[in-house]
Amino acid sequence: TQSPTDILMWSYYTDKHKGICVEYDFSKMFSSLSNAFLFPVYYSENRPLLNLEDIYDPVTKQIKNDRIIEIFPNLMWSWITKSSEWKHEKEWRLISFPIKDDAKRSVKLPIISRIITGINITDENYKIAAKIASDKEIPIHRTRLKNDRYTIEII
Repeated sequence: TQSPTDILMWSYYTDKHKGICVEYDFSKMFSSLSNAFLFPVYYSENRPLLNLEDIYDPVTKQIKNDRIIEIFPNLMWSWITKSSEWKHEKEWRLISFPIKDDAKRSVKLPIISRIITGINITDENYKIAAKIASDKEIPIHRTRLKNDRYTIEII
């Protein structure tokens, strides 16, 4: 069962409940990954300020490595802060750091645990999502609006 806030999220991000939600199992990702971290988003009326001249050298077009440790807390705040008007989203951010200079910055996504369709998904789009889910052996669930409450339930 989902809250009224969750219903609002479906409206924002799935074209008024016509899309899908992909649920991931993050526990499997973090057991094998040492260079990525998950942080709750901090919501604020104020935008964190960063002076790029403190960390970026326009001549070499490189980050000044000797300044990173000094400005790192402010840099982190800039990555995890969002306007307080989005506080109802209760988001998290995944931040990945390269282990070596030549390390890739990509993070393998966690295993998909299920797909949940919006209450207004078209039959055509449901068939497409169901085919992909079947091919990948991922459970798929429909949703519906409860008759007696302003909540969505997964069926």
